[in-house]
Amino acid sequence: MVEQPPSNWPKSQVFSGNIDELAEYFPQCGYLIEKTYLSMYREYAPKYGLDYNAYGIPRTDKSPDEFLIQYRGSDRNPLTDNEEFGELAEIRLAEIRKLNKSDEDSALIFNYQDALDVFTWVETKEDFEIIWIKIAETTNQPVTGFVSIGFEPTWFNTEHFSPIADSMFFPRWHGTDDGGTLFQPYFSKLNQYGLFNTNAEALDFTLFYISLDWTEIGTYLITEVFIQK
Repeated sequence: MVEQPPSNWPKSQVFSGNIDELAEYFPQCGYLIEKTYLSMYREYAPKYGLDYNAYGIPRTDKSPDEFLIQYRGSDRNPLTDNEEFGELAEIRLAEIRKLNKSDEDSALIFNYQDALDVFTWVETKEDFEIIWIKIAETTNQPVTGFVSIGFEPTWFNTEHFSPIADSMFFPRWHGTDDGGTLFQPYFSKLNQYGLFNTNAEALDFTLFYISLDWTEIGTYLITEVFIQK
């Protein structure tokens, strides 16, 4: 595996080449240990201080249960390895990575049993969950018990930045429009998990998002997200 994609790698668009070619540069699927929606809501609601509706962004005057759409995608501060200064689960993930059982750049864990291993070291297990993601339209499948909940564009091979999360649920980087209306046509298409039901809908949103001059640049891949049922 090489460290960097080729020089003609697109800088700010949806990757449109042969998906199989990506296997040379980074994994096409894997498990992540993510913060739960409830944990994210509790962390970010006080920071936003909202008392009005703006997509699915947390409000200080509402409980998480009052939101019909609860984001369960991959941009929920997934656990990363930190051998020197991390908590126990982050140290364990670093050990797993040294055994070539996880990817350094994306923190994807290749095997479910290894994901469970790392999860046992999480101190507040009620605040985290294991999910599985893959590049859309690839044939990989997770272990039994995981079900698909939808599609989203992400920086699949790095920290899993999602325009859906940043513009409509948990603004942390470029954020969203002040009026909370620009993305409404796309917000109305999201399912209960804050994801699109089809690859095509996710692609349509992505093309609109990257057409704006203030949004996050990068190479996006449409990701299919699976959770445990």
